[in-house]
Amino acid sequence: PFGGRMEGGSSPAGVLATADRVYVSNAHNDTITVLDARSRQAVAEIALRIPGLESLRGVMPIGLALHEATGWLLVTEAGINAIGVVDVKQNKLIGHLPAAWFPSTIRLWKETVYVGNAKGHGTGPNAAREGQRMRTFQADMRRGVLQMFPLPTPDELPALTQRVYANNG
Repeated sequence: PFGGRMEGGSSPAGVLATADRVYVSNAHNDTITVLDARSRQAVAEIALRIPGLESLRGVMPIGLALHEATGWLLVTEAGINAIGVVDVKQNKLIGHLPAAWFPSTIRLWKETVYVGNAKGHGTGPNAAREGQRMRTFQADMRRGVLQMFPLPTPDELPALTQRVYANNG
């Protein structure tokens, strides 16, 4: 709770604080709530939507990282295997970057983006395996992956966004 009421959305999954803003990813609402760090009041709600499918949910934002030089907030979008690019000056989604399966955490080091993908490239067939018990299936068989790539330029965003849309059908 902030003050006398709740701010934000459903299933807050990630938080990023700067000197003047706090960003919260709301996994079930497909939104980012922007709070003023001093007053603790919501100042914006950024919708993460796919054109033509605005009424549907499933983008599932989780991890957050801020590239201060560009003013880009990078948001892992686990439901569509992508990284959302939000312009924090406009509080608006401006594109997507392709990722592996279920990106859940993101970090920046200078101009390099690091993405932790919880499910990686998958597990392959899930038929019973020798000595494998179903209760350990998730931990034993699913292998995450770490991606690293240079931060794209604004000119590269449209093509990368189209690739994300194509990857998701």
